[in-house]
Amino acid sequence: TNAHLIALQELGSLEQIDEIARGLEGEWHTYCVPTGHRGQFLGALSRLAVSSTEQREAGGKKMVGLSLQLAGGRSAFFLSLHAPHPVRGKGKTIDYIRTGVAWTRERPEDFRVMAGDLNWHFPPVSDDAAEDHDLYREIRSFCADSTAEIGPSFYAHTRIDHVFHAPDNLPVVASGCGIIDPPNRWARAPGWRDHRPIVVTIKLPAGSLSGEQGHP
Repeated sequence: TNAHLIALQELGSLEQIDEIARGLEGEWHTYCVPTGHRGQFLGALSRLAVSSTEQREAGGKKMVGLSLQLAGGRSAFFLSLHAPHPVRGKGKTIDYIRTGVAWTRERPEDFRVMAGDLNWHFPPVSDDAAEDHDLYREIRSFCADSTAEIGPSFYAHTRIDHVFHAPDNLPVVASGCGIIDPPNRWARAPGWRDHRPIVVTIKLPAGSLSGEQGHP
């Protein structure tokens, strides 16, 4: 894999993230915390040097933030998210999202990325309703919608898995959403998984990644 950062949701144990990292190419730093819901764990993996880690809680669930060292003295902040499902109260979902947004906005790093399952549908960008959505406007006030072009990530045809990045003038050079699980087995959810993995490549200034310019 050429990825530098990975956000994972609904891990079954603390050990699972290390097992995943061992199956990937290169050396990965792993960070994993219990979300506070049904024994699930939230994870973040990084091939970039990690200078510090932090977790916060909102809406009854945890989120994980990594401060990263890049080449050329630059820095990045990566926030891995899994918001509470609205069925447990929309207020909790919104509180979680807004806490993550505020945390990302206040960070001093040169580049910032929020990624994960927000459990909140933002209409396609081509739909005027997307720009009218308060939460979406709040995020877009300082972030670009990295996954704007990939469409639904959930089998029910909703766009609830997201990546946002700042500054918003960094171009997305590639993005995709696909199924990499076994054949459909239940409710058209592949391999019992109801979300499609998403991959985004953001172009950073030359030299930010030891001469590389792409950042999946």
